[in-house]
Amino acid sequence: MGGWSLTEAVLAAGQSTADNQPARLARMQYSWRCPDVASAEAVLAVLDRNARLAADAAHCLLDTRWVARNRPGLPNHELATATWANLRLVGAPRWGEPAREVARRNWTSDDYVEMTWYAPTARFYVARPTLTTADGCGDYPAWVLNALGGIPETIDPMIRTAGNVVAGTLIDLFLKPELLRRAKAEHARRVAEYGNIAPLLPADFTPPTELNWPDYITGPAGRQWPIAADDVPHMAEARS
Repeated sequence: MGGWSLTEAVLAAGQSTADNQPARLARMQYSWRCPDVASAEAVLAVLDRNARLAADAAHCLLDTRWVARNRPGLPNHELATATWANLRLVGAPRWGEPAREVARRNWTSDDYVEMTWYAPTARFYVARPTLTTADGCGDYPAWVLNALGGIPETIDPMIRTAGNVVAGTLIDLFLKPELLRRAKAEHARRVAEYGNIAPLLPADFTPPTELNWPDYITGPAGRQWPIAADDVPHMAEARS
């Protein structure tokens, strides 16, 4: 219940050798988005409580690690207005016949908000190519959209449009000091109005660069994902 979204992913499992032996490591990653910090903290409290109770019930050790935390975003109407003007000036992307031909052959695949606290920021969207479905038919599967986003003929017009809009807005900021002044003034006002929320990660936070990438190997059983002992909390200590 509420206006937040929550995503979970089980990152590692299946290290047991028999059905009566539990896995050595169970790893789960949660990410969620909320309209304000209070809602995010409420979600965190539930997740933390569930994790502790689950670990206690299974006689397991619990380790938690933050990957990133973002504050709410700050709007900047001055910069957004300038960006919108350039978006109208540049116009929508235009696709030629090669792009249409590619689309016919495929007929059957935010984390920026933290930056808004350091400088005036605007976010804009440029349409990407999609396929129109026939009347009465359902949508194409997601891979169709993904495929069109990875083919130069279909995605390059969008990239050029976005690049032109960004360049035009930057030129406006260089050539119109008053626009930059107003954007900075609005940014300062927004920070003050929101209470100048401090970064949600502690000052001594260390990025989790030591976390391993999946180690894929090919063996007699096919392609597998092994987990090294050093990647399992407490396992290296127990063996030493």
